Amino acid sequence: VVDSSVLGRPEHGHVGIWNQGATCYLNSITQALCSDIEFRNALFALDAEDGSVTKELQRLCAQLNNSDQLAVSTKGLTTAFGWKNGQAHEQHDAHEMFSLLIDSLSGENAKSLFEAKVKDCLVCPTCTNAQSNASSCYTISVDIPDQTNTVADTEPKDDAVLDNNGHTFSKLTELLQSYYEPEELDVDNKWNCEKCDAKVQATKSQVMETFPNKLMIQLKRFRFDPVRAKYVFDHTFCYI
Repeated sequence: VVDSSVLGRPEHGHVGIWNQGATCYLNSITQALCSDIEFRNALFALDAEDGSVTKELQRLCAQLNNSDQLAVSTKGLTTAFGWKNGQAHEQHDAHEMFSLLIDSLSGENAKSLFEAKVKDCLVCPTCTNAQSNASSCYTISVDIPDQTNTVADTEPKDDAVLDNNGHTFSKLTELLQSYYEPEELDVDNKWNCEKCDAKVQATKSQVMETFPNKLMIQLKRFRFDPVRAKYVFDHTFCYI
């Protein structure tokens, strides 16, 4: 066990976060959030009770910016989540953790930086009757095209797009375009059109009505491999 109090702040000026066991996903999210000046200012402006997630995140951000130690701890934050000791040794999804953190904040100003207004639309191909539902979200999740052979995930397909280093890659702008492209529902997922009084293969689309100040994008890197009957990780590089 290393006593962080005897280790000073690094010369480069950046303070780290100690890993409680398997909390690297939490560390990366809190470091990214606390490095954002606009979010940090909105966070510090919130009223928060002692022991709350908001208060502990405020404390952590202050420590990351002002501590004279090599690294600081997230134990106060995980305690505010209600975690027991063993839960810090369990791996969790970074995307879910980000949503949990933002949802747990006590005020709307910090949340609104990431909030987008999205409208889902269904259109009947026969009568063009449409139905739409609006909702809010803090992130959007985009699919990465499968460019690797099923037998060996590291071997690209013959038509894969490669960068100068031979890695498969996708452009983020193209992934976002694909995300908003309309798609036809399959035969097992037909929509009941009230005007036609029948189930139809409607066209589904999504429109972002209000863009957030900060757009958070989740790259869906896990996909199901039907040959091996398991989920595999996609190592495709994504460029802006």
